[in-house]
Amino acid sequence: MYGLDVLVQKVLLLTVMIALGVILRLTKKADGNLAKGFSDVVVYLTQPAMIIYSFLDAPFSKRIIITSLCVLGFSMLLHLGYFYVSKLLYKKAPEKQQLILRYSTIFTNAGFMGIPLISELISPEAAIYATFYVVSFNVYNWSLGCYMYSKDRSYISAKKMLLNPATIPTYIGLALFIIGGLWTVPEGLQPIFDSFIVPVIKDDVLFLLKSTVIPMSMMMIGIRLAESDFKTMFKDKYLPILTVVRLILIPFAVMGIMKLVEFTGLIPDSILTPAATVLVISSSTPVAAMANIFAERFDGDAVYASKIVSVTTLLSLATMPMIAAVLSKVF
Repeated sequence: MYGLDVLVQKVLLLTVMIALGVILRLTKKADGNLAKGFSDVVVYLTQPAMIIYSFLDAPFSKRIIITSLCVLGFSMLLHLGYFYVSKLLYKKAPEKQQLILRYSTIFTNAGFMGIPLISELISPEAAIYATFYVVSFNVYNWSLGCYMYSKDRSYISAKKMLLNPATIPTYIGLALFIIGGLWTVPEGLQPIFDSFIVPVIKDDVLFLLKSTVIPMSMMMIGIRLAESDFKTMFKDKYLPILTVVRLILIPFAVMGIMKLVEFTGLIPDSILTPAATVLVISSSTPVAAMANIFAERFDGDAVYASKIVSVTTLLSLATMPMIAAVLSKVF
């Protein structure tokens, strides 16, 4: 499906973009306010544009819909599995740190790193599948994640699960995808579609917006990395455990689960292979930046959360190619 050289090239691209963010911060040309601004723009504008563009750029087929639902179903189960695994770990850690360690085991940066990397590495069609992984992430993040930090059961609600910055553009993109596949444009409207809607809205506006996701999200991570105190990071006895579990053991476990599913023969290879690829790559991304955002919002240990996000982001630049190299041999 893809070559290791292509993956290395894309990871190097991410590394360069992160390095630019570090340079901006170290030279005092950027600060946390800019990183927060980048985050808001990506979450509320450019990533939704990428999601919608991915649907519009892929030819309509039932296979895409079935594969997307397959990714959604497996990712819902996987996130639930991560939750129960996290309960078994870090029991002796201080309460505030234990909370962040558990959250970090469950939630990855699949939105900021997974979707753009999968889109560039595999295809815009694969980005559709990655979007459904992020839908699962958001269903749990805005309910279970908020509850873990706040202990407020009001967060466990259907509204918060189903209506958030990732699910809404997915609904829009999916609706346009289905309509485009089932509805033929009337002859009278065809010139408008050919001269304005497709070239301007899709090929210009959405394409340009989605093209900024990688540089903005990676530079945001770089800015935060430059603000971290690396001297204290590796003195934490729980951080190595989290790093190994989150960046290595979980992706390999997901790979093993999908291989067992393949052996059953219940899902055709044309659906299982892209679904497994997206699930493994998404699960191999570092800890979600929301770990730090939620820590700030709910009076948690934001400094500790930022250390975890920074270390796993840095190390993922080495572990993700390793995971993908094995994945390319397995599927």
